[in-house]
Amino acid sequence: MLIVALESHLDPVFSWMAPSSQEERRRDFQENFKRAVEYALEKEADLFLLPGDVFDRVRPRLLTLVKFAEELRALNKAGVRVYAVPGHHDRPKTRRMPTPLHVYSRAGLLRLFDRIDVIEVDKFEIDGISVALGGIGFNPFIIEEGIDPLRNIRTLGEFDADLNILMIHDVIEGFAPPGRERHVIRRTSIPKEVDLVVAGHLHAHTVQWGNPTICYVGTIERLSFSEENEKKGFTIIEADRNGVKGVEQVDLPTKPMVTIEYGISGNENLTGTIISLLEKTSSEVPREAIVRLKLRGAMLPEIRTTYAKDQILARARELFFDLKLEEEFEYPDAFSAPKISLASPIRMLDKIYEEAISKEESEDRRKLIDDAYRLAVDALREAGGW
Repeated sequence: MLIVALESHLDPVFSWMAPSSQEERRRDFQENFKRAVEYALEKEADLFLLPGDVFDRVRPRLLTLVKFAEELRALNKAGVRVYAVPGHHDRPKTRRMPTPLHVYSRAGLLRLFDRIDVIEVDKFEIDGISVALGGIGFNPFIIEEGIDPLRNIRTLGEFDADLNILMIHDVIEGFAPPGRERHVIRRTSIPKEVDLVVAGHLHAHTVQWGNPTICYVGTIERLSFSEENEKKGFTIIEADRNGVKGVEQVDLPTKPMVTIEYGISGNENLTGTIISLLEKTSSEVPREAIVRLKLRGAMLPEIRTTYAKDQILARARELFFDLKLEEEFEYPDAFSAPKISLASPIRMLDKIYEEAISKEESEDRRKLIDDAYRLAVDALREAGGW
């Protein structure tokens, strides 16, 4: 039995890129998804699993939705079973708004495990091997820190087949540094009959063999500079009635990401110095590289007049695919404002929403608050909020 699994993040938003670069970047993700589908068709895969974040946002563009439907149709025509769970990117944070994956579920193009209160289980046979495949959607309504998303969750169906698979989109205990994630699935919460966990949420392909074997399938392209050293691709899993036999990543072509740093050294023509640095870097990296330039140091008045960001970006986009500028300047001559700690804008909005909705008794006003919250979350995500 051959399983293909991946996390696609179709229609991503890179708000700092030039519009033409954003469009090409979205095509990169779409083309890599198509490559994974073509592999599944060529190798006659049995299952095509999407453990969350199929889309990078809750309202993907129409063109993305259409192209995704075309790929699903090709898989369905070839008899490949497609299963998905919603992730935290394509799961709306209001209970009244469905994930865009519902369209394909209702059209019969994929099976969606959408519930967050139970693990749904489907049973079927592939080449004489009985399979129990279960899944549970990402739960965005868990507010309290440290909660186990599978705690006290019941199973709708039984994991009693030759091969038992669970699909989730969350962090499992032992896969992320303590304190990094708001909630973590304890290993003891995974049904003991499960042979294989196919997981999304963490973007690096990772496998831990055991009982069960846990596989984070990885993303098909780089989404941030924290992933610049990671290989990207999709996961293939071979299994039979005795369990999982092999797990590996099939690499996909990706644009390289490169970080360079520059510290202001004194009285200088900052724009000219930076452009010279970028030109030197261009001889060392491919033309299609996505570059991040981290600038730091004291921005004195005499240097500030030599800093032309538009000229730097224009030259960088001639040399590379695109450039992200990250400024960490000190302004010795400026008023010293008190330092504040920054939290995630969406998490802050969550707390305000929960407080407001809990105090409101009027159903009309609760609906108004809910609608305002939904629009605000969408706007924040479109702007690159987290």
